[in-house]
Amino acid sequence: LGGITTTRDNASIASGSGIGTGMSINIGFDGEINFTGKWMAYASAGMGCGFDLTLYKYAPSYHCEGETGPFGAKYWFLQGQLYAYGGMAAGVKKVVDGEVKQDYVLINCSMAMLLSGKFPKPSYIYGGVALQAQILNVINVNVNAEFDAGTDCNIVQN
Repeated sequence: LGGITTTRDNASIASGSGIGTGMSINIGFDGEINFTGKWMAYASAGMGCGFDLTLYKYAPSYHCEGETGPFGAKYWFLQGQLYAYGGMAAGVKKVVDGEVKQDYVLINCSMAMLLSGKFPKPSYIYGGVALQAQILNVINVNVNAEFDAGTDCNIVQN
């Protein structure tokens, strides 16, 4: 997924000119069941989500590239993103002397979602979703969708 490329200004946050916060949560599992000593069923899955936000207080000498007027709410400007992802795999494999000889993948899929934005005045939002799946090595799905709206502000100093 694309999204807004941001570089966090840690000096501004440390000096009190901004604040950054975020959180992420991740869970998952991975396991195998041995049926005959050589054939094993396996499954794994994982997913996570999170966010990060940074709120900056800019001086009046800053502006959006290509513009001359003020931006934000009295030069306070918020940038951030929300994201989620997940994936799973399951199949049956034959293992001989510790080496995988055959692997029959039943399902292998993954997804990701990103929503990022900059607010306010001007406001800009980007969203993207990606899905990839393979079922029984026969059905393949690959879907990507993106959108954006508003006016992106690249902040520069006079």
